[in-house]
Amino acid sequence: MEPEIFLDLFRNLEQLVKEKYSGRKYESPIINFSNSREGKPYKDELNTIREIRNLLVHLPMIDGNYPVKPSNEIGAVLEEIIEKIEHPLQAMDFAVKMENIMKTRPEDNAFSIMYKMEENGYTHVPIVRGGILSGVFSKSAVFSYLIKHGNKDIDKNMLIRDFSDFTVINSPHGEYYEFAAKDALYFEVRDMFERTYQRKSRRLAVMFITENGHENERLLGMITPWNVLKNGTNS
Repeated sequence: MEPEIFLDLFRNLEQLVKEKYSGRKYESPIINFSNSREGKPYKDELNTIREIRNLLVHLPMIDGNYPVKPSNEIGAVLEEIIEKIEHPLQAMDFAVKMENIMKTRPEDNAFSIMYKMEENGYTHVPIVRGGILSGVFSKSAVFSYLIKHGNKDIDKNMLIRDFSDFTVINSPHGEYYEFAAKDALYFEVRDMFERTYQRKSRRLAVMFITENGHENERLLGMITPWNVLKNGTNS
């Protein structure tokens, strides 16, 4: 990559992070960004990019030419970081979309849903009415039912509604769920999952996505810890 192009890209990056990550007068906003939650995944690359920039700016020219030339590879990394800052990953970019979610209704046969869950490796199935989440049927709900009623009370004609005591969203005795807006950023969603894993209380099982993050809005998608982990390794 031509040094002039690299320096233009560096100035673009600096401008992008300047307002949010400027600290004291002599602190570099890019260093502050690389130490932030959003910037840490690129910390090593940013250190290399800063060193190259400093060499280009501070070393004397040789016959009118820069003494070093950035590789195309490091230039591509710089362009990628800028792209991710300008267009950050949002919740709906990595959520399982509504049309792809396995859903159920209160009147559905529970054993049929259990079979599909086992066949596909699902642990949580949203109970949806009119596009709005009304509960979550999960393996934990079945387990809790068995503890309370005993396996003799389960038969193949049971409906999802028969487990209603254990499928209520955020029941004090059930699993823990959260709602997020469709434009919530990846690192915000990741932080919500991480915070619950640091608690000694219930952990966040699923995050449901609606327009503004409100429970009474139409369900748009869902995010599991696996979705967060998978996208974190690709970021």
